Amino acid sequence: AMRRGRADGTALSVGAQALAAVPVVWAGMMLVVVFAVWLGWLPAQGFPRAGWADPWAALRSLILPALTIGIVEGAMLLRFVRSATLQAVGQDFVRTAAAKGLTRDAALIRHGLPVVGLSVITVLGLQVAGIIVGAVVIEQLFSLPGIGRMLVADVGARDLPKVQGELLALTGFVLVVGFVVDLVHRLIDPRQREAA
Repeated sequence: AMRRGRADGTALSVGAQALAAVPVVWAGMMLVVVFAVWLGWLPAQGFPRAGWADPWAALRSLILPALTIGIVEGAMLLRFVRSATLQAVGQDFVRTAAAKGLTRDAALIRHGLPVVGLSVITVLGLQVAGIIVGAVVIEQLFSLPGIGRMLVADVGARDLPKVQGELLALTGFVLVVGFVVDLVHRLIDPRQREAA
């Protein structure tokens, strides 16, 4: 956001916009093609039968799923941080701090960053909850064992008690993430501490 209008800032913005528009499934398949098929550095899918008994093999099997989620979600978060920072730069309190002698960057870091942080924490909480609930796509794509894959199997088997338990666990996780986001907001925002 601080490089807006310059070549590197525009390139970063366009790249983030392009990556944010990529479907997770397509990004995952392209990463498999590059890193598993062409380069042969990582396994295409699956989790080692030995599990975490062989930590290096287990970590290698999780690199591509983590990259898939990280690239798409990170690009979305980058776009949001940029727009929130641009809004903060235009706020009166940042301009006033700059008028009192702080540089624009120092005024933004000192006075604008807490405001941007609140928005970013909210979006990050929503993204974490969405990643966990939407894990079924990544688990199916990379043949990983997990609650999403188990949920799909149990729906197919019409095992209602297990489906209800898994949905309850996912819902509980989303509620915990929301609670943690609210706690962090109270720690960061003095207005919420005073209201309580």
